[in-house]
Amino acid sequence: MALTGDTGNGATLTLPGSYSVAPITVEIGAETLAMIDISTLATTSFMEKIPSDLKDSGELTITYKWASNVAAPTLGTAATTTITFPLWGALTNAATYSGTGVITSWKPPRLANGELMVGELKIMFDGDTGPTFTAAS
Repeated sequence: MALTGDTGNGATLTLPGSYSVAPITVEIGAETLAMIDISTLATTSFMEKIPSDLKDSGELTITYKWASNVAAPTLGTAATTTITFPLWGALTNAATYSGTGVITSWKPPRLANGELMVGELKIMFDGDTGPTFTAAS
């Protein structure tokens, strides 16, 4: 059997507005579905739960190579964020993860000798459009 797998090398990122960075890591937060407690005073042993109607998209965390000539992003900037995964194998269209969201956090780099200056952005998808994962083809 042939070995398969891939790294994130070659992935690209399109951020809200005209903000642009050189990403080092992109961490896509887990999509979750809350459970609603429907227990009553007659319930015994364990809580009774049903799934919520809506999912939570989680948070997108980006670490990037700091560039002092790039202005700080405006928190609250809303637009579509798209992650394009590296093209895999003989496929012709790369997978994507895309949705509308808002920049919720920005962190300047730590300053130290012998370390690359790295900034951090956090984006929360707003649920208006996606996020949606589209498989490679």
